[in-house]
Amino acid sequence: MEHHFGLFTYDNKPKPAVCFFREASRIVREADSIVVEQPFEDVFVAVARKGSGQKVILWTSSRFVEASYSFPDTSRV
Repeated sequence: MEHHFGLFTYDNKPKPAVCFFREASRIVREADSIVVEQPFEDVFVAVARKGSGQKVILWTSSRFVEASYSFPDTSRV
């Protein structure tokens, strides 16, 4: 039997992918503008701006890829 397939657990609780998609979808819907970049193969960064604020969504399309992200220093702006 395969134990890791599907979006919900056996007791109908959402797995992490569902939680990510739910939150990312909400951020995208509420944004005034979105810029998506692919800084490395299989790594994506979406910057969603709303008013004077911004939120960043990070994801990878490969389970074998890890990445880190540093926020730009805006204290000098």
